[in-house]
Amino acid sequence: MSEHRILILCPTRGRPAMAREMAESFLATKPEQSMLCFVVDEDDPDSHFQSLQDAIATLPVPLSLVGLKGAVWPLNCARLSALETEPHTLAFLNDDHRFITPDWEQQIIEARQKYAVVYPNDCNNNESALTIPFFDARIAKALGFIAPPCLAHLYSDDFWFHLGYALHSIKYLPDCKIDHLHPFAGKREMDATTQAVNNDNVREHDRLAFYQYMATEFPGDVEKARKAIQ
Repeated sequence: MSEHRILILCPTRGRPAMAREMAESFLATKPEQSMLCFVVDEDDPDSHFQSLQDAIATLPVPLSLVGLKGAVWPLNCARLSALETEPHTLAFLNDDHRFITPDWEQQIIEARQKYAVVYPNDCNNNESALTIPFFDARIAKALGFIAPPCLAHLYSDDFWFHLGYALHSIKYLPDCKIDHLHPFAGKREMDATTQAVNNDNVREHDRLAFYQYMATEFPGDVEKARKAIQ
């Protein structure tokens, strides 16, 4: 397998046990060219990990100054540090994901040789819903963000779904499984962390912000992304 570095960012808060389980599922697949990096708020020491293994890193980020909490601010704060490692592929997921398919890494790398955006089977949805984006790191560098900064938490995966199709460069991998243990799928109980980013205020804010972004800024960002991967 040719060299192809993958960096997976995982925002996490207040769920160290869940994050550890996710990391253990990642390490159990014995990835050779991938690194998992937890992105944590600076005031959340319980989620700092004292070197689970060399494949795991922790990146503290400044607290969000906006009223709505979510994953977008931490992801975008982590972008510059992530790009310093010069990955070919960036990805983001949550601490309630579990790596299932042993050769997920090989499948992602092979697909990424041909497509700018690829996404695995999250064991809840199908091809019509991207929830775990793996994407060309040059796009994040060109755009200046991993998810549109107007968002708090939701629709960040929808952004990569729409961008991949706008670039005519997206691939679904049905046999590459990373299970999402989301309470909405009945796979675990709702907790305070999940509730905080899935309430009516966040949903309405992100819905309006996303559609406004798509109508105004998205076309220009598509062109930036297209130039970045040419």
